Amino acid sequence: MRRICEIAILALVLVACKKEPLPELPDETGPYYSIKGSMDGEDLDLNVGQEGIKIDYGVAELNGVETYYGQISSPAYGVEVRLEFVRPEVTIANTGLQVFDKNNLGFLVHQSGCIDLDFGSNTVQSNFMLVKNEDGDFEPVQNLTFDQFGVFEKTFKFTDASQNSFKIPVQYGYEQNNMNADFDVVENGMNVIFAPYTTDGNHQWMINGNLVSNSAQFSDQFEIGVHIVQHTVTDSYQNSSTFTTLIRVTDYVLDWKMSLTPCVADVSSFGKVIVQITKDGEVYRSDYSQQNNWKPFSISHCLTNSLLNCL
Repeated sequence: MRRICEIAILALVLVACKKEPLPELPDETGPYYSIKGSMDGEDLDLNVGQEGIKIDYGVAELNGVETYYGQISSPAYGVEVRLEFVRPEVTIANTGLQVFDKNNLGFLVHQSGCIDLDFGSNTVQSNFMLVKNEDGDFEPVQNLTFDQFGVFEKTFKFTDASQNSFKIPVQYGYEQNNMNADFDVVENGMNVIFAPYTTDGNHQWMINGNLVSNSAQFSDQFEIGVHIVQHTVTDSYQNSSTFTTLIRVTDYVLDWKMSLTPCVADVSSFGKVIVQITKDGEVYRSDYSQQNNWKPFSISHCLTNSLLNCL
């Protein structure tokens, strides 16, 4: 059973991010890994020198988004503490690997919300749109609703076009500020011109799963119907960002591009932090406590043998 709570105090040392054995440390250096704090009034004092202590780290996924984690567990205390960082929007820059920005860290806290679907000048298209729900049934909707941040696959059907369905990934809570792969479309006779918001870098355009262009901007003709368009932009450091949406061509002329707009101001959860404590089978997570929205996550002193007050 999962319990949602605000964890009072937690202090820990940076978990190793390289897959190599722990170095041999002289006794006077103290613990290389340490967690000290309290939870529900019970003191925790863990370090790597205690019997049964286990350290783990690696790459995971949270609702379709890559994360990096480190965790320490103690059978004696019946507790496991996990620190998880959502990947940054840009993982490599001219300064090197960007696991997180130590001067600008915050908690990831899920918020319910929605994304509006807009079809431009075609104001009636939404009347013929169906979206598959969690039960596998298609139902009419005016927008997409979410309980958590992530990248979720959504399946659409347009009853005035065909009985075909179209599955695309939809990002919620992960606004792309540095590498926006969205694009404009412009009708040019029977051609459709695709113009990316981000013109720098390398580009890849996929139409219905097929590669059609590697140019920043390109033009093409389309058969009548709805088409899946996927645009990926990659910078000189091999960071990449992808945006996927639908377009419709009627009588061989562009009818609409489906725009996805947050119902309220979008947020970017890239580089945010989640703390999870499992104690005697109960799971406590920081990403379900709205109070953590206004809490900083300080890591300025997170160096070997120093403590990090993270909650």
